[in-house]
Amino acid sequence: MSDGSKPHVGGTVTKGVDGVLIDGIPVAIKGSKCVCTGSPKPNSITIGSPGVFIDGEQVAIVGSMTEHGGVIIDGVPGVTISGGFAMRAENPEKPEPRIFNLQWRKKSFIIRDTNYEETVLLSADTVGYEDGEEVALKIYEEGSDEIIDEVKGIVENGRLEVEWKTKNEEEK
Repeated sequence: MSDGSKPHVGGTVTKGVDGVLIDGIPVAIKGSKCVCTGSPKPNSITIGSPGVFIDGEQVAIVGSMTEHGGVIIDGVPGVTISGGFAMRAENPEKPEPRIFNLQWRKKSFIIRDTNYEETVLLSADTVGYEDGEEVALKIYEEGSDEIIDEVKGIVENGRLEVEWKTKNEEEK
């Protein structure tokens, strides 16, 4: 349970799953404790990969959120855990186009007078799209069917990276 949003000031994951190691490092899962130097209150990982579980909890991946608004930005080098997308074996040559393993990363934060602009980077894995193909993504208001923006990006090596500039309510 979250005790509300706090200003997150970086930190490390302090406790993973006992007995489950990747490259000698305990694997972090939803609920694993982490440090937030901006708050004396405990912080923990709130979401992980939707398709990979240990002890019944989602495995934390790059892009997983914490209670205080932090995001996991680094993992074990060479290890990739995807969003749990499964492809049917009877149609491997031409899979249905899909975008999965979406991750938001904060890129920059600019304040001008009382207005702010934040640039976030959306990265995702793709299947069924050709390299060089343009893909449009619709961004919805959280908990709503209202589209608030649309961004386009080019698929490269099966991945998509798109910058999105958000603005506060006064500028919209």
